[in-house]
Amino acid sequence: MHAHRLWLILKICFATSVMIFLFWHIGPFLIWQTLQRASLPWVGAAAITLAVSLLLNGLSLYALFLSAWQLKLKHFLHLFFLSTLLAFWVPGRIGDFSIGLLLKNEVPLADSLLYVLVDKIITLFVVSFLAVVGCFYYWPPIIGSIALFGMILLWGTLFLLYHYPNWWHWSLRKIPVRWRIVPLRFEAMVILFSGSGQCWLWWNLALTCGRLLMSAATAYFLIWAFGNEISFTPILLAIAPVTLLSLLPISIQGMGVTESAYLYFLTPEGVSQGAILAFCLVARLLTWVAVFGFYVGTAHEKHQRYQKN
Repeated sequence: MHAHRLWLILKICFATSVMIFLFWHIGPFLIWQTLQRASLPWVGAAAITLAVSLLLNGLSLYALFLSAWQLKLKHFLHLFFLSTLLAFWVPGRIGDFSIGLLLKNEVPLADSLLYVLVDKIITLFVVSFLAVVGCFYYWPPIIGSIALFGMILLWGTLFLLYHYPNWWHWSLRKIPVRWRIVPLRFEAMVILFSGSGQCWLWWNLALTCGRLLMSAATAYFLIWAFGNEISFTPILLAIAPVTLLSLLPISIQGMGVTESAYLYFLTPEGVSQGAILAFCLVARLLTWVAVFGFYVGTAHEKHQRYQKN
């Protein structure tokens, strides 16, 4: 417990230090000037695409729950956005998987955690595919080839294990006891989404792709809002590696890491550093406002909320 608290304090210190350095390096006055020049129509368009992205995020997870449970959509979204708010302030696994705790009276906790895990795996699959394309775009072909080989090896292995789950029983005898929860969870996922449940995986995949497109559109509109012209392609390809880097457990909600990654990928594309940092700050602010708005907007009275298929 003490080690976890110490690690949390270190992550907060790291995020704070990086943000302070970026503000000092770029210049608070330049950032303030950039914010003042913001075009409100472009910011409004970014707010709309961001709201759509958040809604698709909730619907993609809702699709997985529909594979076995008939939850009311409005009630589910209300708890989903509450869990998102909690994730802002409770970093780590507790914040990410808090939707399972909020739904524990409707859905068994083990099932909820598996749905969330599957949602994250599918998101990681889409992001890794875009990241490989981004490697070919931003770096020499040899780097892209290595990334492509790694992605094929990783996801090819998981695909084979999905279709041949009996291999997990062999793996249980070959790995340490503390790691055996990994194949057991994977086998549980195979059982949950076998047969007719597979169609909900495809729905989740489609909604996840739509969510990432909306996230890229949000970044595109905000960068244009601050007077920088850039095509949509480099932003879409930058979203994936930025997302992967923000998942590193060295910061809080990717603060500092996300901004630094965008500076690395978009500065060579002609986007000013002030515009990049301003867009990241406004995007975070819009996210908090949108999530709270969805949470309040989906509030409703208690009623019968679920029915087992």
